[in-house]
Amino acid sequence: MDLINKMFQKNFHCYGQVRYQTMYNIVKNTDFIIINLFPNQKYYNLFKTYRATGNTQLAYGFYKPVNIEEFIANIYKFTNETAILYK
Repeated sequence: MDLINKMFQKNFHCYGQVRYQTMYNIVKNTDFIIINLFPNQKYYNLFKTYRATGNTQLAYGFYKPVNIEEFIANIYKFTNETAILYK
């Protein structure tokens, strides 16, 4: 939360591990899902080829728009109509 501008902190909620029903209710009541993958970091190469993120699966399952980096968005077939893209 320290990285989020204080003006916007009231609009963001960060959760650690939560029970399934709690997660379901959180996602159901959210406006969008943030997918934090960074294409220049080596660890995230797995998510370009072999793995899908849980957040991506939640976005598809709940039909929620996402906030996602543009290069990663192309891999997961998100467009500017289904996501908030950034470079």
